[in-house]
Amino acid sequence: NGIHLMSTIVHVVESFGAGTLSMVSAMANRQSQDGHAVTVIHSVREETPAQWRALFAEQVQCIHVPMQRAIHPLNDFRTGRALLKWIKDIAPDVVHLHSSKAGAVGRLVSLAWAGKSAGPRWFFSPHGLSFLQRAEGRLKNSLFLGIEKLLASLPVTFIACSPSEGEEIRTHLSSNVLVVNNAVDLSKIPPANALTPHPSPLTPRHLRIGTVGRVCLARNPEFFAEVAVKMADDDVKFVWIGGGDERGEAVLKAANVALSG
Repeated sequence: NGIHLMSTIVHVVESFGAGTLSMVSAMANRQSQDGHAVTVIHSVREETPAQWRALFAEQVQCIHVPMQRAIHPLNDFRTGRALLKWIKDIAPDVVHLHSSKAGAVGRLVSLAWAGKSAGPRWFFSPHGLSFLQRAEGRLKNSLFLGIEKLLASLPVTFIACSPSEGEEIRTHLSSNVLVVNNAVDLSKIPPANALTPHPSPLTPRHLRIGTVGRVCLARNPEFFAEVAVKMADDDVKFVWIGGGDERGEAVLKAANVALSG
């Protein structure tokens, strides 16, 4: 992959919660375990868990830089200035930007190294492309797509979390994309309670298949509903923990998926 042993890696993330936080902590911890010096530059959101530091290995350095999700020229400039300072101070081999806001500001910061032979390699993981959000509406999505097309001209490699996201990037933005499927540390997942071999007739047990996340295009609720319909006769219950856009929720409810949002 071109990264030598004991690289210095910086992750930058504004959306410090939910799945993005899980992926960033998993990557940072594994890279640290492999002997790299890892720093996470992050902001804090309302959904950021209070004990977020426990998700990261002690060796991973965490630096708080205020960022906000919405477009705000003055605050975004301040964020960019702070990122530039920290990245120059740390002098990393790799900078990995995560999600839309850190991706946008971070790619503009990368211009400070434009035309220079030395400097970090830059990567950007969208964790769900901003212009595909159904809840935002066509006008906002068109604006997001326009911004992404401008930023896609910068020499930053996209990292898609699935083949479908990779294809969207190639179609709309850039051919400079790698596909690295999301992964989980199986050792962190507690074992499921096995079905009892002889359950009581008074307390019958059913196999439940569930998922946790926001109901949105990136989570493909239509596919989850399709599987639920195909297994309707197999005495399996499907559960989606989370809420989101109305169209996705309607598809799940029509497939008798229990929705807890």
